[in-house]
Amino acid sequence: MKKSQATTATVSVFFLLGFALSAFAAAPTENHYVITDGKGTCVETYSEKFVPGNKEIKVEYQRNIFAPHAKTETIAGWAQSDTLAPLRYNYQSKEGNTQVSIDGSLIENGKVFLIKHRINGKKQKDLRAEFEPGLFLSIYFPVWIKKQFEKGLTGTKQFQYIFEDQVVGNVPVYKGDIFPVAPDDYAKKTKTKKIRVTLQAQNVVNFIWINDQATIVRFEVPSGSDVETGAQRIVERVESKGEKEQQCKAKLGLPTPSK
Repeated sequence: MKKSQATTATVSVFFLLGFALSAFAAAPTENHYVITDGKGTCVETYSEKFVPGNKEIKVEYQRNIFAPHAKTETIAGWAQSDTLAPLRYNYQSKEGNTQVSIDGSLIENGKVFLIKHRINGKKQKDLRAEFEPGLFLSIYFPVWIKKQFEKGLTGTKQFQYIFEDQVVGNVPVYKGDIFPVAPDDYAKKTKTKKIRVTLQAQNVVNFIWINDQATIVRFEVPSGSDVETGAQRIVERVESKGEKEQQCKAKLGLPTPSK
């Protein structure tokens, strides 16, 4: 279905960021990432935390966008541990004077996904989508891909997902696939696995590198395939007090943790 250009851009990048979330583990895990453009300029930082349970997996996510426009996003979400079926989530964003709040929940005995949406406190039209087996929120992609590696990823694996902030007119379901490719120099140097990721809805092909714990340590969006900027984007996992993240925040006038 037809979507606004702004919405397409936002949800696409949001999904890509979701790739870099930490992999599912028995204990809570927290990761921090820096995104640079093709010229090495820092354009975003973000962090996320997964809190797994016996029946549910909770995610806490925070994103700071610096270019081309300043924007913050936060998410608290819950999904079933075994199927990754979304249970509920809350999305908050702030850009200039615009504040967006989105609440999603699974209702009617798991048959319908309900979206409630507010802009600057004003209620928007509720949206409903029929829930399909195997569907998950885009931020849970790292959990899904870990499950594939545990089974032994030897060929193409398809998936379908919902964008957490896709709330203009409908709640579309998107499809994608992953496929392991031959290791390049970076994969050999870091002893990681290189994976091709195809997002069919946006006709975008990207590459990710995953370590032995199935945690994504690098993500590349080739020049021209980023629907928001048309520029190359490189996502790298960093330490919470890593020098690269500190330098990025300092240049942008953001607070940095004390040593």
